[in-house]
Amino acid sequence: MSNYVYILRTCYADLTSYGEFKYPEKGKVICPDWNPEPVCGGGLHGLLNGTGNGNLLNWNADAKWLVLKAKAEDVVSIDDGEKVKCKQATVVFCGDRKGATDYIIAKGVDSSKVVGAFLTCGNNSTLNGGDFSILTGGDYSKLNGGHWSKLTGGFKSTLNGGNVSKLNGGNYSTLTGGYGSTLNGGDFSTLTGGEGSVLIVVYYQNGKQHVATKEIDKDSAGKTWQYDVDQGLWVEAA
Repeated sequence: MSNYVYILRTCYADLTSYGEFKYPEKGKVICPDWNPEPVCGGGLHGLLNGTGNGNLLNWNADAKWLVLKAKAEDVVSIDDGEKVKCKQATVVFCGDRKGATDYIIAKGVDSSKVVGAFLTCGNNSTLNGGDFSILTGGDYSKLNGGHWSKLTGGFKSTLNGGNVSKLNGGNYSTLTGGYGSTLNGGDFSTLTGGEGSVLIVVYYQNGKQHVATKEIDKDSAGKTWQYDVDQGLWVEAA
């Protein structure tokens, strides 16, 4: 009996993809120009068990999110696992982002690596999410998200986000965000902390890692901050 895996992918609102190939809402789908070589093209593409390069997905609000079920031995890895492809599969879910990532997580895959997942934990909990994840934790929670993640924690929470992340913590929280994609072109993480929180941004300049820290007082509580490398100071974000 074959082992099956799940492939997360996105399409345009009309279920078309690259080359105007159209996926069904459910049921069997076969690639008409299958190429078994580990190169892009010639297959049904996506992220194996929801892990891989999230930048390859369609993040538009009207995008359709699909979950494909395929035989493990039929799946070909591309670019060191950034994505995979297969000749044929079965569409087992078609809908929105949360529904698709929830579906894959329910199949027992590691939720901390699923791109775009929505994860929630209670007080005194630890939660780990992948790139583009949305994490919500209670008081004293510890949230760790990947790049482009959105983290929200309660009182005395500890939040760590990757590049271009958005972090919101309650009073006396510690928030650490990464930098944007490039020093002069990318956006910083945006950090919002309650009174008594500490905001930390890690960035690179001239090949060296630097850390900028800001303590939140009563006047700056609840505001969203970014660190301006060129000016060497914290600025309130729009």
